Amino acid sequence: VLSAVRQNYYNLQVVVCDDASTDGTQEILLDLSAKYPERLEVHFNKNNLGPAKNRTKSFSLSKGEYITYLDSDDVFLPGKIKKQVDLMLDRPEYAICYHNIEVFDSTSGETIFYWKDRFGSGDGEVGSLIQFGHNLCSLSFMFRKVNMPSEGLTDKGLDWLYFVQTLANGGGKYYYIDEVLARYRRHSGNMTLDWEDKIDSQIHTLNILNEMFPQYKPQIRIRRSEILLTKSLHDAVRSDYSAAIRNILSSLGFAFPALWRLLRIPFRELKFWIKSRGKVDPLVSSLLNKNGLPKMDSSFVETKDRVN
Repeated sequence: VLSAVRQNYYNLQVVVCDDASTDGTQEILLDLSAKYPERLEVHFNKNNLGPAKNRTKSFSLSKGEYITYLDSDDVFLPGKIKKQVDLMLDRPEYAICYHNIEVFDSTSGETIFYWKDRFGSGDGEVGSLIQFGHNLCSLSFMFRKVNMPSEGLTDKGLDWLYFVQTLANGGGKYYYIDEVLARYRRHSGNMTLDWEDKIDSQIHTLNILNEMFPQYKPQIRIRRSEILLTKSLHDAVRSDYSAAIRNILSSLGFAFPALWRLLRIPFRELKFWIKSRGKVDPLVSSLLNKNGLPKMDSSFVETKDRVN
């Protein structure tokens, strides 16, 4: 919260929606709101809404023209908001801007990788965001509130769909700022480590995108082939070999005739492994772990100098 409140942009509204927490967070938030009454606005849910509905609630309470969000375990770096607002003002043709991210281990505080090195970077458009999946870190996004879908986020895991819609509503182009402006925390509680939910939600999103954006069916087919290939590996690790065979055949079917496209993700992971000298992202470890999650300490450790 402090990493957001202490941003150097003058016209800032920080909205915190506490989702019925019971761990002492509410007391901390009340103390902070008393210290920063002009910048920090705190709301407490009587009942747990879940990530999607809670985020939609926070969006609805936001009065600003530009929106960015911060999950409870991540950190903004100094200057993030001002640099993104300045970009959005200077480049009105872009619906979304994003930036590089440092991914770090919660226990040690050590950097695991930088988002640009792992997933690539660059400007793009709607077709890119569909074809390559949600390979941009949501933590880095800033977008115009006027372009946000009126129905909000309807379910966990549908933020990919939400950002595609926001991008399409705003003209379809996004812009990359080549600076590290936030830190993403890796720990065993990350929702992105739940591969069953991750794969199912992406397939569900693709089904919706197929109906909503028929002009992008070639990109949807490519992404579906990659997801099914990942699902086949997940099935094989869990010894469900019949499902693994079925999904890899489906993957090949969606990729045909450009079967070489299926090498994109394996090649990306091999390149990262070599570049990082054998370091493995916990996200990949969780996919290859039969129990679904990597062995990581779930405590949230952050050094004071990095927060400030």
